[in-house]
Amino acid sequence: MAIFLLVLILAGLLFGAVMYRNAIADTVTINNLSLPDFPSDKEQLTIFFISDIHRRTIKEELLTQCPGTPDLVLIGGDIAEGGVPLERVRENIKKLRKLGPAAAVLGNNDFELDRRELEKLLKEEDVRLLHNEALRISEDVAVIGLGEMKVNEDMLEDGLKDAGDVSFKILLCHSPLILQKLKKKDGIALAISGHTHGGQIRIGKFGLYEKGRVFETESCTVLVSNGYGTSKLPLRLGAPAEAHWITISKS
Repeated sequence: MAIFLLVLILAGLLFGAVMYRNAIADTVTINNLSLPDFPSDKEQLTIFFISDIHRRTIKEELLTQCPGTPDLVLIGGDIAEGGVPLERVRENIKKLRKLGPAAAVLGNNDFELDRRELEKLLKEEDVRLLHNEALRISEDVAVIGLGEMKVNEDMLEDGLKDAGDVSFKILLCHSPLILQKLKKKDGIALAISGHTHGGQIRIGKFGLYEKGRVFETESCTVLVSNGYGTSKLPLRLGAPAEAHWITISKS
């Protein structure tokens, strides 16, 4: 009996160690997207995307996996959470800004911090906070960033209006629930989000949320990330931590 209990304890410790390693992984997922609406006069657009940093410290091991210098860094919300020192947030942002120009949206956990201080920090580090507005990357390409859905600050129509008649629109929203509001006529080519952590702990195909992936809907192409960090327990199973290198070209 004692041997059986010892085996169970050792197995539990090993399993916990595996889940912890998944949670602190530094992996850049490569996503090559060929989209028909991408401007034909452009070769490609490269984006480094990271969401749900929460309590983590971004490591150089993550950033060195980038195959080049991105055109844009997008931060998909939950930049931090309650109890995270602003000094850690600033250091994370500084590391991301070394990659290139950056834009961000807020996530639900970001409201656990002093919002004014967080927004001030982003401005000081030259990160464009998109709140239902568009960032024009070029004459033909824009990123529309929406406010957080859980506090009813997402105003899709305002973002679309700010983008105007730009031909290629990328939508950045913390939660993939925004897909329920999208319509084909909105003209969004690509929607990017995080929030779900890929279910965080999955048993085979089963989890609280779907695993992060790229998929198609009637309205657009969608990328949902597993995210880089976790809220509360730093444990993952079947949905390891990730950031993304996204290359967009014309199909």
